[in-house]
Amino acid sequence: MRPDLRLDNGLILTMNDRFEVVDRGFVEICGSNITAVGRMTEISNRPQPHEVLDISNHLVMPGLINCHTHAAMTLIRGMADDMPLDTWLRDFIWPAEARFVTAENVFTGTQLAIAEMFRSGTTLFADMYFFEEEVARACIEAGMKVLTGEAVMDFPSPSHPTPESTLKHTESMATQYRNHPLVRVAFAPHSIYACSKPLLQSIAKESRRLNLPVHIHLSETDEEVTNSLSGNGLRPLPYLLQTGISERLIAAHMIHTDQKEIELAATLDMGIAHNPSSNMKLASGWAPIDTYTRSKIKCGLGTDGAASNNNLNLFNEMRGTALVTKLLCKDPAAMPARKVVEMATIGGARVLGVDNITGSIEAGKAADILVARLDQPHLTPLYNIWSHVVYAMHSSDVETLFVNGRMVMHKRVLQTLDMATILAKASKLNKKIQIDLFDSK
Repeated sequence: MRPDLRLDNGLILTMNDRFEVVDRGFVEICGSNITAVGRMTEISNRPQPHEVLDISNHLVMPGLINCHTHAAMTLIRGMADDMPLDTWLRDFIWPAEARFVTAENVFTGTQLAIAEMFRSGTTLFADMYFFEEEVARACIEAGMKVLTGEAVMDFPSPSHPTPESTLKHTESMATQYRNHPLVRVAFAPHSIYACSKPLLQSIAKESRRLNLPVHIHLSETDEEVTNSLSGNGLRPLPYLLQTGISERLIAAHMIHTDQKEIELAATLDMGIAHNPSSNMKLASGWAPIDTYTRSKIKCGLGTDGAASNNNLNLFNEMRGTALVTKLLCKDPAAMPARKVVEMATIGGARVLGVDNITGSIEAGKAADILVARLDQPHLTPLYNIWSHVVYAMHSSDVETLFVNGRMVMHKRVLQTLDMATILAKASKLNKKIQIDLFDSK
C-alpha cells in the first residue's frame, strides 16, 4: 500500500528495545500507523508516498506521555500558590471546584490543557477529574489520546451524587469507548483516605470484571502514611492490596515508601507516575525514583494538575527528574538522560498499559510522533541527543506533532483547535471566578 506520508532526513530516537538512534532517517506513515523506519539510504526499496516532509535538522521521537494530570484544572492555574497543601485545598481549590466545575467548564479547561500539551509534545495523558465524558469529547475533537478517569470518593463530587453513580458512569464510558482509537477508560479512586475500604473493594472487583486500570493517588504525603498506619495498621500500598486492587495499577506520586513496599511493588502489575514539579512545589517530598527504576518497577512522568505545577510541560519534568535525583543521590551518574527520556515515552506507555500500541517509533506502532527543531543556538553543537532532550531542549522547540498519524500541530500552529475562542472563554471564566471567590470576600 502506498504510504500517506514520509518524514525524511530526521534524527530519529526510536525508543525501541535497543534504544536505536537513526541519523538521516525516515519514518513512513500509512493511516494511523508507522509502516517503516530506516535510513535514507534504504528508501529506494520503499513505495513512493503521497507526501514527503523534509525534516532535515529536526529530531523525531515518540510523542510524550503524561501519566497523571487533572486537565481541566488549567482554569484555576495560579489561583493559590506558596501555601501549605491543606490551606491550598480547603480555602481555595475545593471552594472553586464546588462552584465552577461544570460540564461546560471542564470541556473548556480540557481544551486549554490539550493546546498546552500539544505545544509541548504530549500525545497521550492520563486524567483524573470530573465530567470525564467532557474530557473525552474534547480529546476526540482535538485528536488527543487520553486515559480518562472519573474521580470517585465517598462523598458527592461535582459530577455525581454518590460513589455508586460514579462507578456506573465509569462502566458506561468503558462500554461507549471500547476499542476507540483515542479514548480509554480507568477507574479513578481519589486515594485511600477519600475512599472507604468497601468502596475500594468494589472498584477492585469491577476492575477485574471489566479489565480496566485503576488510577489512584498513593503515598503522596507523610500524613497519608501516618494516618494509614494508625487507622489501618498498614502502610498505603499493603493496605490497598488488602482491598483487592493489585492489577493494572497506576499509582501517582509514591513518594513516602519503605524498602518493603518497594520490594512489593516490584512484584506487582503496577506502574508509578512520578510528578516532580508538583511534589516539590507542594513540599510533599521526592519519590525514590532512581530506586524504583533500578528495581525494574514501571515508571513514567506526570505533571499533576496545572493548579499545583503550574504547567503541563513534560520537558520540565524530564529535567527536574534528572537533576533533583542526582542531587539527592549525591551522584551525577544517577538517573541518566536516556533513562529519563524512556520514562517520558515508552516507560509512560508501560505504566498506562499501552506499550504495545505507542511509546516508540517502530513499524506497527501508532504514529504518535514529535518533531522538534535542532537548528537552535541552545542545541548547537550536538554531541549527545539524549543529553540535549533532557538538559537543553525547550518545549518551544517542538514544531510538529502527530497523533495516530493526524497532524495536530505544524510549525507551532495548532491544526485542530480554535485557540482564540478557547482563550476568550477561559479568560471570561477567570473574571467570574475572580469576582465570585475573591472580590466578594
